[in-house]
Amino acid sequence: MSRSAPASRRTAKTEYIETDTGNKISRRAHIEGKQNIMLGGKTVIMSGVHLRGDLCRKPEPAADGEKEKTSVTAISIGRSTIIATNSIIRPPNRLHKGQMTYIPMRIGDNVFIGPNCHISSASISNHVHVGANSVLSSLCIIKEGSKVLPGTVVPPNMTIPAGRRWWGG
Repeated sequence: MSRSAPASRRTAKTEYIETDTGNKISRRAHIEGKQNIMLGGKTVIMSGVHLRGDLCRKPEPAADGEKEKTSVTAISIGRSTIIATNSIIRPPNRLHKGQMTYIPMRIGDNVFIGPNCHISSASISNHVHVGANSVLSSLCIIKEGSKVLPGTVVPPNMTIPAGRRWWGG
């Protein structure tokens, strides 16, 4: 006679952690500097995504010499945004007075970022679709309702106008 295995008393871990605001974050996502990342709610961060919140401006010291306790937001992601597998999201940077300076990144509401994308843009407005394997270079701006087709490379400092389809590399 064979006996069935005893029922496990531990509940199975799901792939995603859900926050109070409805954000779903994969346990296999790599998030650095989480104190510098703001999620708007109902956002999905899939497995293999790298969020680099540790790349941010350091707060300026107060005039009286004491440390200022303000938090710096490196990445702000709006509501109902989906970041697909293996994408890398990092704030844009530029050389300023001989030092690398990071600029806060803003991703709007209802944005879809496809798998295997490299995002370093300054701003992605609301209702934007970024296709798979796309590269949004440092300080580029994607305006509302635009669609970046798969495999597109958007050069640094470029602005894609509202409602446009963009492709090429």
